[in-house]
Amino acid sequence: MVSKNSNILFVGERGYNSWSQNILREIQKQGYYCEFLDPSEILRLVTSRDRNDYTVYKKPISLRDILKLFPEGMDYVFYSQTWLRLVNDTHVPVIYWHHEPHLPPGVMNPTYLLTNHYSALNILLDNWPWWYAQIKRKLHVGFAANPAEFDNNPAKEYMGINHISAFDGTDSERRGEFWNAFMMDLYHNWKTFACNGYVRTLGGEIVSYENYKVFMEKSEALLSFGTIGIILSRRIMEMGIAHTIPVIHVPSRKAEKYMNSIGLRHMKTCMLYRDVEDLKNISEQLADPNFDRDKMTERLYNIVLNNFTYEIKVKQIMSIIK
Repeated sequence: MVSKNSNILFVGERGYNSWSQNILREIQKQGYYCEFLDPSEILRLVTSRDRNDYTVYKKPISLRDILKLFPEGMDYVFYSQTWLRLVNDTHVPVIYWHHEPHLPPGVMNPTYLLTNHYSALNILLDNWPWWYAQIKRKLHVGFAANPAEFDNNPAKEYMGINHISAFDGTDSERRGEFWNAFMMDLYHNWKTFACNGYVRTLGGEIVSYENYKVFMEKSEALLSFGTIGIILSRRIMEMGIAHTIPVIHVPSRKAEKYMNSIGLRHMKTCMLYRDVEDLKNISEQLADPNFDRDKMTERLYNIVLNNFTYEIKVKQIMSIIK
């Protein structure tokens, strides 16, 4: 277990709502001493080379060189996956979060491997078996939300199934790329599906986090996309805090079983769908005057509050590190 007297270096992205910053704030809140560096700072401080030389696909940077910046020494390095690739050429344990399963590893030889997506370990094993085999300690952490950041009893203005997209929907070629990356069945049926009024879209080239947050809080139900391997994100946990019903794509029976194992059960705490017909049925259920939305959202709220907060995740992580 990590001592409160330990010196920790945390490497990650600076975005306010990034996984890195949420975890970092909670680590500090729980009384641990933490220094923070982002990848650009590391390049500026320890090398004069261009960023293009140090992406995950190219040259790794030495942890030994980074730790020279801290004469007092570091007991642990927490590395939240970024575009910078790191090699641990020291005896300091490296705790590595791998967020995007299909991207190459960001640390060449981590001491601990933490993942968020339920299928990430299998994807890493299939794609980088030589790397995966050397890591002795692996932990599926899952996702989290910060209850203090969301209104947990917002008025619902947007009824039915809603959908937030970073695409404006007017460029058919880009829209096609978007749907191809997620679900071909929805792409082929989207025109009929949308004009029938089953899904409302909040478009725009870029949807800011604040716009997303407000829209999500005001939505009765919000569509969550997924691929064969990646079916869960922290947005679902945030919906739980905001009493918004997640409408979640489950591409397989295995995916559905995983959802059930963490408390996401169809018509109990969320709504699960395989195809467009399922979404049409869900839309009709939401419109039924006898549908008890409050009971469903209260169940999910309690599950998130008791299992999926950053406070709980940090305590879980700190307890397994030796």
